[in-house]
Amino acid sequence: MIRFFRMVMASVVCLAAATCPSFARAGGARIWELAGFDELDKGEARDTRISNRGEVTLGLRAAQIDMDDVGLVWTAARSSSGVVYLGTGYDGGIFRAFGKKAVRIAKTGQLIVTALAFDAKGDLFAATLPDATIWKIEKPGDIDPGSPVDAVKWATLPAEAKHVWALAFDTERRTLFAATGPNGQIYAMGKDAKPSVYLDTEEEHILSLIDAGKGRLIAGTSPGALVLEVTGPGRSSARADFDATEVRALALRGDTVIAAVNK
Repeated sequence: MIRFFRMVMASVVCLAAATCPSFARAGGARIWELAGFDELDKGEARDTRISNRGEVTLGLRAAQIDMDDVGLVWTAARSSSGVVYLGTGYDGGIFRAFGKKAVRIAKTGQLIVTALAFDAKGDLFAATLPDATIWKIEKPGDIDPGSPVDAVKWATLPAEAKHVWALAFDTERRTLFAATGPNGQIYAMGKDAKPSVYLDTEEEHILSLIDAGKGRLIAGTSPGALVLEVTGPGRSSARADFDATEVRALALRGDTVIAAVNK
């Protein structure tokens, strides 16, 4: 019996040794680097994206949206239901995107729609040039694409605010904020649509503005290219000071601010 047990154990050991991968006896794992970011960046990334580590993953595909013959698309905003709206020039129009087509739903009679923002009810606000005016389009999702409506004039900013560059709506305070130039001011407007100066800076223009929650706004300026955190009326601090001339656009991911900066 003992001899039989030893024969069985010897057979098991031989079988385990035979089935062990050969690289286990070759002195450890090896890593081969086929190409890094520099090599991959020389190619054309179709529907893929390449990280600075040379990692290739699925990317985003750009698709053209058909729309009327307009001079430019200046601004865009996404509703709570995920529908994208576009502000255009040089016709001061507002379009709603349907799949691969965008249709006109509203007219302002102005030159350019410079900013769009939704309130908590889903109504759409639009800022225009050349007049520093803010327009309102109620329930834009219900408008017949074949019958664009005339936007309703909602607020006219004071004469010193000649340009409205960005809009942001604070759902908690039910307040619309407007970033303006050439005096670098942010205006606040409540339900009565009466504008009042919320922040006065030493910059010439507030070009970008987003609601950061908890009573905070994030603003991008020109020509100092500052990113300001606005915590209350007349209260702000600089989160970034770029070697540039303008912070054109802002986005928020968690507590991280992403800024598009130009010279």
